Amino acid sequence: MARQNHSPATYFSEDQGAKVEGERVYLDRGLVRELISSIPSGWTYRAGNPERFLPFRGKHSIFVPMTGAPFIRDLDDVRRWPTMADLNMFHKLAHMSPALHSTAHHIVEPMDMKVSHRHLAITCSSMKHSDKTFMGMTTSGKNAEDVMDMWEILFGADVMEETPGGGGGGAK
Repeated sequence: MARQNHSPATYFSEDQGAKVEGERVYLDRGLVRELISSIPSGWTYRAGNPERFLPFRGKHSIFVPMTGAPFIRDLDDVRRWPTMADLNMFHKLAHMSPALHSTAHHIVEPMDMKVSHRHLAITCSSMKHSDKTFMGMTTSGKNAEDVMDMWEILFGADVMEETPGGGGGGAK
């Protein structure tokens, strides 16, 4: 799957009904309506285990753990920064919980990981410690590309082509 780094302005052209001025894009109302009408009414989130694929449509609810806790309180009642080991444990617990459909991504923020590599470790933990759906750390374009590359390694290039998605566990 070829990925290219482009500014958002390169995705639209004036013949599509958009007015492009450098990095700024002005969308015509008709184009916005057309884009909105192209959104599927539903899809299925892919998981590592096909029995855990989740429908995303209609009246289906998907429950995930909360994310992004900057601190945890340990068994000794000490408030501290979470570590990668803590995140791994939370991913394992989310996997074991029948009430949760996904491991999410960073249930806690592993402060012992370099920020530049943290998204890779978080996504790897989600993939390694559960076969449920997961969300990748797509906080930047580069992070999103890394997550998509990891998703492709896990599920295969053919799946990437036939089931676009990925950061949220993928769509089927």
